[in-house]
Amino acid sequence: TISMAASVVACACIPNRDWRHLSLLAGVLGASACVLWLSTTGLATSNHALANIIAVWGACVGTIPASFLIDEVETLDKADMPSAAAFAIVVLATPLILVPSLMGTAVSEGRVAAYETQRELVRPERPVVAETLARGMDRFSRLGLDGKQTAVLSSGTLGAIVELECATMGVQSGLRLLALLTGVLGACVAIPLLMFPGNRLTNISPQ
Repeated sequence: TISMAASVVACACIPNRDWRHLSLLAGVLGASACVLWLSTTGLATSNHALANIIAVWGACVGTIPASFLIDEVETLDKADMPSAAAFAIVVLATPLILVPSLMGTAVSEGRVAAYETQRELVRPERPVVAETLARGMDRFSRLGLDGKQTAVLSSGTLGAIVELECATMGVQSGLRLLALLTGVLGACVAIPLLMFPGNRLTNISPQ
């Protein structure tokens, strides 16, 4: 996105290493906050609001390549590049394997918990549920359907809405977990770099 590209260029132009690490910390915490913000959206959220969330998230994520990759690459000797690349692949691959599995579990558990809650709330004897079913039957009767069909379609529509709400709540649970993991893992990387920036060139190869 445009916001992500602008953020990458802006952070790449920062000459001071301490400011780069500070922008890295701000970026990972901002990305975590944006994911948490995204977890509050639902079926009624407008496209404009979603676009704003994604734009802010892109601006936060854009600080990571320039603040971390560029800055840390220039501290390495050329002889250390292969070992550093292998380590980076391992570090990047591990979250890509673990996070989707954890998110899938969180989404499934959140969906089941929401379904159990909705099953207790959506009962025909409750006045609000009965009123909703009556409005649905009235709506379908205006379309020329008979009473039996309107009852079936009304209850089916209500059930579909409940299923969508449960799925939404499950996704929200997964996004909250992702926000937590992003914030914790990002802070664990950014805070040590901010406190111990290191030297310009470091040779990590065994002598």
